[in-house]
Amino acid sequence: MSQCSTQFIRPFLIAVLIALWAQACLGQEAKAAAEQSPGYASPVKVFAALQQGWKDRDGETVYRCVTDRHRDRILLGEWCREFTLRYPGPQIKQIVSKHVDEKRRKELTREELPLKHYELTSVLVRSLKDKKATFVDLVKNLDERSRGEYTDGKLGEVSIDGNHAQGVLKIKDDPRRIVCHFVKEKQGWLFERVVAGQGPLMVVRPARGDVSWLSAGETVGDAPPDAEKSSPRSRPWTNNPAPKLESPQEAADAFQNAIWDNDPEAAWNCLTDGALGEHEWWFWLGMLMDPNAGPGATTPMVWYHDMDKWYRIVLKQGSAAGDDEMVKSELRALFESIRDRKVFFSAGIKGLCAHLHAVPKEHRKRPSFRDLEVKEDQATGVMTLVLSDSRSSPDETQEAKPAWYSTDLNLRFKKSDDGWRIDSLGFAADNGP
Repeated sequence: MSQCSTQFIRPFLIAVLIALWAQACLGQEAKAAAEQSPGYASPVKVFAALQQGWKDRDGETVYRCVTDRHRDRILLGEWCREFTLRYPGPQIKQIVSKHVDEKRRKELTREELPLKHYELTSVLVRSLKDKKATFVDLVKNLDERSRGEYTDGKLGEVSIDGNHAQGVLKIKDDPRRIVCHFVKEKQGWLFERVVAGQGPLMVVRPARGDVSWLSAGETVGDAPPDAEKSSPRSRPWTNNPAPKLESPQEAADAFQNAIWDNDPEAAWNCLTDGALGEHEWWFWLGMLMDPNAGPGATTPMVWYHDMDKWYRIVLKQGSAAGDDEMVKSELRALFESIRDRKVFFSAGIKGLCAHLHAVPKEHRKRPSFRDLEVKEDQATGVMTLVLSDSRSSPDETQEAKPAWYSTDLNLRFKKSDDGWRIDSLGFAADNGP
């Protein structure tokens, strides 16, 4: 072959190879895009595919029909459900929990002290060995009773507003107004979330490029409110010797500063073993872990407690005589089933601190202390906390209530060779706004 022919053929072959390579790359990209989402043309079509996917136990289809954020919500909700329905009788089998690296989850929990749904979801997802495999396994193996939550009903009253849409899910014999929400992404319409309540409100935040929906009294659970962003980060434990507090007033001041500044170790060092053993205090901390309460208020409890142990203790104790005794026995069971008390305590102080800083600015106050009385090595006093209030969910028929309230802790102090410490935090007494 002549040199001229060779010079002509070689560039031609190179061009052909480049074209074939480019075509293969485009094919792979198209395949990847198709696997990511089927690109549904309307909210109605994606919802029909979603329901059919659940009915057929087709995890791949369900995975492609929902937003990534909603996948995470489902995983957290079903993981929590595995631990909350373990009373004798029908058991919820382990699915999500089988895929969780518990060592990793505990490490992240110690570091981040998750409380809100978006925090808990983030830690859970990062603790999964394979998120997609977990989701597909969940859709395939979820029990029929729980599966009905995702397959029942018919979608109607669909309205579209730009890249957001909503429709009402009508379920036989269910009086609730169940609203489904959708978002349109580059690959088509995807299912975003469902809100059950009366008169849901669509809240669009174009600046952030996302959308949230609220029922009456419900708060956004996917991102921290501005007040929470300003709440101090939890200070790490140093494990240094506890300081000697020379007076009840000094102990009260140290405790006030600790809960205001989100310093769990400093708060811990202000308390005697007796105070740290008060079941009511630990229960109150648990209630404060989720300042916005709402649908997932039990999730922090499941997260920080050994639920199997809690159920075993409750069943062993049986029905105690009288309501008061039953409540006390359940509080003891909760206390005894905490996985790691220092981690739980730190999370509780984080929740308490968030409550303090979430109060509207004009009413926000540092904790205060008054009525100190000292008798030899004993003392008493009252600590007042002003906390954000998300306990009520007023609707159109109720009068709006203030977003904050005042509560008192009746403190008792005790003096020892190590100085003064708080020996009892008393019961919280609400004073109202």
